[in-house]
Amino acid sequence: MIGGNGVDYTNPSAAVEQMMCVKEHFGKTHNNPLVQVIVTFDDSVKDADTACEYVQKAAAFYEEDYQTIYCVHEKDHDCQNYHGHILINPVNIHDGKMLNTSHDQMDAFRSHVSDITGNENRLIYKRRAKKSE
Repeated sequence: MIGGNGVDYTNPSAAVEQMMCVKEHFGKTHNNPLVQVIVTFDDSVKDADTACEYVQKAAAFYEEDYQTIYCVHEKDHDCQNYHGHILINPVNIHDGKMLNTSHDQMDAFRSHVSDITGNENRLIYKRRAKKSE
């Protein structure tokens, strides 16, 4: 399953181009290209339809202000649980401000996912190391 908001998620090249247009409009082409959030489900999510519904609702946390694209991977022998990837253009479509990825903001997203699934979950927060100049 694949979906998104504010981009043509059926065409990855077009989605990238659409995100770049927003970045260029606000002069933010030098910042992080994307923010990736991975939502991994426990064994209570037993089918792809439920995983897809949860990831779609999780991505909605960002849809008012940011372009998103998301996908869900089915269970397989390499990954024992369903999980979804949400890619977010970190440039706000309304005012050009960058997405706040502080621990507090990501914890708010974690709480949003808990509300969707009905399960308490953990936040594993990893920031990409900045390149030295």
